[in-house]
Amino acid sequence: MRALSVRRLFYPFVKRTFLAQFMKYYNGNGNIIKQVARNFSIQLRGSAYWDLDTVHPMLAGLCIFVLVEHKRTDLQRKLRTKLMDRLLNIIECVDPMTVHILVEKLLTDLEESNACQERNLFILASVFSKCSWRGRPLAVCLLWVILSRRIPALEVTMHRYRELEELVNAVDHLPTPEPIDWGWAVLDEARQEKLDGLITLVESVELLICLIMTDNHELLEAGYPEHFFRISQSDAIALKSWFLEVTEQMPLGYCEHSEKLTAIIGNMMSII
Repeated sequence: MRALSVRRLFYPFVKRTFLAQFMKYYNGNGNIIKQVARNFSIQLRGSAYWDLDTVHPMLAGLCIFVLVEHKRTDLQRKLRTKLMDRLLNIIECVDPMTVHILVEKLLTDLEESNACQERNLFILASVFSKCSWRGRPLAVCLLWVILSRRIPALEVTMHRYRELEELVNAVDHLPTPEPIDWGWAVLDEARQEKLDGLITLVESVELLICLIMTDNHELLEAGYPEHFFRISQSDAIALKSWFLEVTEQMPLGYCEHSEKLTAIIGNMMSII
């Protein structure tokens, strides 16, 4: 998935959001990250009195901010994650109904900006998960959205925490996957798209399991029921089996030659 174009997408989107005043004196040749970050603290003043109509454009703007392409991406994304963390520690993003509304509006804003692809949703879920525990509900909801696009029997109408049993039951309805002809040469665009989709699916499942099985005492104290953070032995076995089936659809030897995927598979096998 290519990064979002700064000139084509970011500025027009920002002009429609609460972040617009950050770009009042927009310099297309300057460092956009620094331009926005410089005024971020100012915008947080009075945040205790924000309503959802103020919060959701701010959240959507920062999400686009995370996705936008930029030189030295790793360094700049760390700064953007820090800004997101500050926002999530100020706004209400734990209450289940508020989370649903925020995710629903976020998906709409991303769709309107042609930025709602699965890979982008995974990037955002990863950023939310790296913020404080308050970002975890948003991350989990985006991961369920990704899975629902890949698994037809998994219907998501409310953006919320779900029991892993729902994923296991949905997977049971999947037909036996047909072998994919990956060819012998460099992957063409269609095959590369299939591979990217499988990688995103594998990464999404692993991140979802990690977020569910980690220490969630803050969410429990916030009123989330304990059954969201458990998995039965039979469901764990079924989930592991399906997860390995997905990885086996990749080109022969691909996972073995990818340190990242090898680590993901190992982690998945160890936590459930």
